[in-house]
Amino acid sequence: MKRIVLRKPFDIDIEDAEAPVPDRGQVLVRTRTTGIAAGTEMALYRGTNHDLVLRRWGPQWEYPMHTGYEAVGEVVELGPDVSEPNVGDRVLLYGHHAEYSVADANRVLRLPDTLADEDALLAILGTTALRGVRRAGVEYGDSVAVVGMGVLGQLAIQHARLAGASITIAVDTDPWRLKIAEGLGATHTVNPDAEDAAAMVENYTGIGADSVIEAAGAPPAVPLALSLARKRGRVSIVGWHTRPVELVLAEDFLYKELDVLASSQAGPAGEPPPDQLRWTGLRNKRLVIDYLAEGRLRTDGLVSHVLGFAEASRVYEMIDKKSEPSMQVVLRWHGEGQGGTS
Repeated sequence: MKRIVLRKPFDIDIEDAEAPVPDRGQVLVRTRTTGIAAGTEMALYRGTNHDLVLRRWGPQWEYPMHTGYEAVGEVVELGPDVSEPNVGDRVLLYGHHAEYSVADANRVLRLPDTLADEDALLAILGTTALRGVRRAGVEYGDSVAVVGMGVLGQLAIQHARLAGASITIAVDTDPWRLKIAEGLGATHTVNPDAEDAAAMVENYTGIGADSVIEAAGAPPAVPLALSLARKRGRVSIVGWHTRPVELVLAEDFLYKELDVLASSQAGPAGEPPPDQLRWTGLRNKRLVIDYLAEGRLRTDGLVSHVLGFAEASRVYEMIDKKSEPSMQVVLRWHGEGQGGTS
């Protein structure tokens, strides 16, 4: 099979490998599409991810490595002791950029027929966004500002609206991304490069945002997020930060008595009974898949590129250098569209 390998920073290649064999409790999935995550993956591509040094998640955090964690495919083989999903089921999984992947059967999720492969990939970041909104404690009638209108922020601002926010403010320095957010239902947009963002948010809300979701992952986004919150407001840090952030604590953080919360995952792991722990990572993901299939979470404009996996090296470079405007970039592994762009 073919798979993508990151040999060292800025060095993406395609290599041949043996197809994996499912072990007990696992399934073999033939990949249809994978998505490139512009946060975590690009930090690995650039060599800036702290886990390359700390390796908190195991020895795989060294070069060469196999990247990717957004995948849709078809189950083609069941390992021992697996009764479901069934062979032929189309599923969402955490999978590398490769033609085949193995995954624990209880960690893959069947996809509705009405949900396209490319849109289904958005459920991964969509679940991270959902978790960030939950952490922010968004309530009916709240005002919510989201800093960073990449895929994560675009989904977070929609989740905020679904959670009951009446004012949703998209904040980004890219007019193209702000236009997408406006089309997806943001009530207001703010460009910090062109206007005083804190003053504009206060103008729209009267007091500042009840909750702020930081989804940019860039150091300047954190103090900006704090400046947008009202006194005793909440700030949820969802962006993946791999560089130091400079804050003067005596300013917005202490002066406003802000609650600043971290949100780094889709939700708690495991699957305890819902009366003990209602919203685990898997249950959050199932909910997001349903919302995508039902159109509650809209995807208009969020998938910017669909290309064949053979173009991976060019695509990573394009995302890194921002030579083209991009949002979710999708790689096709089988069938039509392997060489196309949209």
